[in-house]
Amino acid sequence: MADHLDWTNLADAAAVNRSAPLAVRHGGERYLLWRDAAGAVHGELERCPHEDAADEACLDCLLVEAPALRLREADGRIWMQVADVDGCYAAAG
Repeated sequence: MADHLDWTNLADAAAVNRSAPLAVRHGGERYLLWRDAAGAVHGELERCPHEDAADEACLDCLLVEAPALRLREADGRIWMQVADVDGCYAAAG
């Protein structure tokens, strides 16, 4: 993968499987990564994204879906696209 500029390495792709989510830490955040039945990688923050409260769910978060992580698999790694300070992403490459 030649364009790592807006992407950060989260995990070894072989460590992410269908049997159990993989917990990883990056930049002070905890993420869960897993594969679906087709083998595609998915992930989410391991906390309440609405209230920023670790290990607690709030009613609002049960009613509103958490934002999805932008992930891709390349070079045997799982990469997450990094948003800028306004929460915007660079154009997909």
